[in-house]
Amino acid sequence: MFVCRLCALPLFQSSAKFDSGTGWPSFFAPYDPAHIRQIRDSRHGMVRTEIRCARCDGHLGHVFDDGPPPTGRRYCLNALSLRFVEAG
Repeated sequence: MFVCRLCALPLFQSSAKFDSGTGWPSFFAPYDPAHIRQIRDSRHGMVRTEIRCARCDGHLGHVFDDGPPPTGRRYCLNALSLRFVEAG
């Protein structure tokens, strides 16, 4: 399980992780959609969707619509925003 480094809210399961070829940790689905807040990000001359931790508002990364099945989503995470914890 990958949790928020700041507040330990569960964010992504290892089973949803995939190699996007981008060099960034990528997942096709969050652990619980209610744990991720989405914000329109129009900085740097582009429009993206920023993702933040719903509990502590920490920046996590961005989500894109070019991921694999079954969701077609690519949650592209800043590795420093996550902490891995063993199941249980």
